[in-house]
Amino acid sequence: MDKSYKRRFQKFSESLSDPERYEHMKKKGKTTVGISRSTLPSENELALVTDLPDTIAAEELAGLYYRRWEIEKKYHTLKNKI
Repeated sequence: MDKSYKRRFQKFSESLSDPERYEHMKKKGKTTVGISRSTLPSENELALVTDLPDTIAAEELAGLYYRRWEIEKKYHTLKNKI
């Protein structure tokens, strides 16, 4: 598991242990999510949990996910290496 994922998960876990944050999330109401599965060129399966409508194809969602992480990597470079 990469370090940035661990940090984000830890932050999320901590936010749930914060009573004010937990109450805020509870007031927002229920969110329905689904799992979108697609096969990568490496033959590995990509499973994404999303609250987007089912009308979005799994392959399109995988492409958006890939583009998002390319942007995240550039933000990381700007934030931590420049």
